[in-house]
Amino acid sequence: MLKNKKFLIIFIAILQSIFLSSCALIPSNSEEPVLTNLMPENQGNTIGNLRNLGVITNDNYYIYYMAVIGSESFLNRRSIGSGESRAIGAGDFLYLNVVDGFIYYADGTSNKIYRMTIDGEQNERLSETRVNFLFVLDGTIYALGSDSFAMNLDGTNVRILSDNSIHDIYFYDNEIYYATIINGRTLLYRMELTGENRELIFQGNMGRNFFVYKGNIYYIEALGPGGGSIRKFDDSTQEFFTVHSIDRTMPGELVNRKDNILFYMTFGMPSMPLASPWTFHWIDLNTGEANSTDSADAILLHVIGDRIFFYDRETNEQIYMMNFDGSDVERFH
Repeated sequence: MLKNKKFLIIFIAILQSIFLSSCALIPSNSEEPVLTNLMPENQGNTIGNLRNLGVITNDNYYIYYMAVIGSESFLNRRSIGSGESRAIGAGDFLYLNVVDGFIYYADGTSNKIYRMTIDGEQNERLSETRVNFLFVLDGTIYALGSDSFAMNLDGTNVRILSDNSIHDIYFYDNEIYYATIINGRTLLYRMELTGENRELIFQGNMGRNFFVYKGNIYYIEALGPGGGSIRKFDDSTQEFFTVHSIDRTMPGELVNRKDNILFYMTFGMPSMPLASPWTFHWIDLNTGEANSTDSADAILLHVIGDRIFFYDRETNEQIYMMNFDGSDVERFH
């Protein structure tokens, strides 16, 4: 079992390695769905959330989240209507995907894929392969391990998608975008969901965590130990644009996206990210308007509907939610 500050330790390890929707909480006793801006029913979580270890997700009635109490961790299920919460599993539950009454996840100790009923009563291992990412889309599990592979929801029909060493991946418009590093250069590829028809999009000085919006690719162009710029690659014209500049003294990471809003974090001291102040930023990709707030010392930012959920960086035991502009911060757990 991981000790205190487990999320922070896991998250920083991912940042330093190559791999790197809340909702309006509407009180209701109705059995009708009560979330706003739900994610599509054909997927188990968002790519942005999964980039933050995927420890929070939702279906029509519940928010599922990993809760930390001292040195122990649990998977909790909270009713959107009543606000009641209960533990449905013990352990480390990463890359949560909820689809058709099942929770698909990677066990934080073995890093193997499991499937559990949403009441926690039944749990089964689906794969013996260690993974560091998984995503459920249209009845298929996509995962990253030593290779990228896909399989059916019951763990059968495993097929290799790519033998490249993938450190970042994104799904958009029924295609897979992924980044790999060859001879110190980041190469961005695109391929079909089957792994066929792979093509190189571009290569360059590209930071971790890219996002695709309206066919454009957004990423941070690293500038040594400092920050850099948020760049856009227009796939239709093959042109590059600078969307927003980041202070060179504060390295940045894109952390999530909701529609046209792109969220990123900056860290004050590159050599001591655990101890340095963190700042939360957001930028409107349609207008270019950028804002920031230091009101939330946050880690693991998840977007559920129209709200941002995050873990307190100091304790990891407290979960908060806030609006996209950093306002109305309130305790969730």
